Amino acid sequence: MLANPLSANSASDTKRTRSSVSDQSPSILNEATQFSGAHTPSRPLKALVVIARAWPALGGAQIHTRYMCQALREHGVQSHVLSHCSDQDVNNELAICQAPNMSIDDSGTSISQVPVSGKAKGIISLLAGLYPTYKLTRPLFNYLVRQFSRNEISLQATQSDLIHNVYCGLTMVSEAACASAKKLNKPFVFSPLARTCDGDKSAWSSARMKRIYAQSDAIVALTEHEKKWLITQGVEAAKIHVCPMASVLSKHIDGQAFRKQYALENQPFVLFLGRHDHDKGYHAVLAAAREVWKTQPDMHFVFFGPQTSESRQDFQENNDPRIHAIESPSQKLKSAALSECELLCVPSIKESLGVVYLEAWQMSKPVIAGDIPLLRELVEDAQGGLLSSQDPSKLAEAINTLLSDPALKAEMGRNGFNKVQQQYTWPVVSEKLARIFQEAIVAHASSALAETLA
Repeated sequence: MLANPLSANSASDTKRTRSSVSDQSPSILNEATQFSGAHTPSRPLKALVVIARAWPALGGAQIHTRYMCQALREHGVQSHVLSHCSDQDVNNELAICQAPNMSIDDSGTSISQVPVSGKAKGIISLLAGLYPTYKLTRPLFNYLVRQFSRNEISLQATQSDLIHNVYCGLTMVSEAACASAKKLNKPFVFSPLARTCDGDKSAWSSARMKRIYAQSDAIVALTEHEKKWLITQGVEAAKIHVCPMASVLSKHIDGQAFRKQYALENQPFVLFLGRHDHDKGYHAVLAAAREVWKTQPDMHFVFFGPQTSESRQDFQENNDPRIHAIESPSQKLKSAALSECELLCVPSIKESLGVVYLEAWQMSKPVIAGDIPLLRELVEDAQGGLLSSQDPSKLAEAINTLLSDPALKAEMGRNGFNKVQQQYTWPVVSEKLARIFQEAIVAHASSALAETLA
């Protein structure tokens, strides 16, 4: 686990070396020739990875990007990460104004965290405070942050072979990454991590996002479902590449120590893993527990993950000793909980992939997932669990189905494990992504050549 590296070996006044734009860099056509062959090129392919909020923030995008950068090195890709913040305790708009300026090395991946600075910082900070409640301030905030981000990305991308943006909010940063790639004549790869269930008014369906789709050389979809959805948004099918995330678990697992720490010795338990909000469905699992206890009175329920003020209140009101709320970002604890649980139950209604289900399968545990199209595709394809709405009675029925049938529970856990080994390990995923980068370089070169000959 990354133990808050952004506070370990850096200072707020860290100086960064800025490279000027050079006309001496190799042409994109030469780059395409060099990187379109073997998976491991003669020199590393240099990728600037732009993610608005980086780790140690513990969202799925951050965890995925961190391990992605590490795994890509095995395929000749050297990543440099540019972010504007890493604090998960405040909203994105405030975080990019308050974060320290620093550069670190994370196990061979260089990271530059560059918050808003310069003459416009005062007005941007003021607008950030007003952003959530005053819509009229948003266009100016978006414009100023976009200009700042584009300048910074352009400075840091001069020696890169391509720019890869992983979306995690702050659409203007993705716009800036796309504009910088165009300015520098570099391939642009976009990972939108689209929450396809959010409807036509979501960020992923906006006119701004559609312009990014149109200008990308390659778009990385996590699932076939996301690819089909992107096509409905007008994206060319040929530029969409399906490449999922992989699971991330600690290599050092001590299940018995976990049980002892949380007074769970010899106690079977159902695990909820994720942020304690209504989209993830913690409240439904909490309500379903009382139905499950009618037939499984010794079953404990462990809720693992970041809490909200509402969830804390709910757990205070439901103070049964069989309910355990554990708020910890530790990968080691998460891995131990998955290794010891009977099953994972996260009836989420909003997901871009659902790495938590892959992590359960890696431990050969069956899952109960939300009955939404994306998770339906994932779970039914793997035959690794059941689907349920957030209705407590239906959720309890799904939980009881697995708990009362050990053979079915074990079979679904094995099915999930086999699926992970086939499609969702970092060697498999990183090889796909390295190939996508190479294809993006070729596509960009072909497009540039076509424009020249037109």
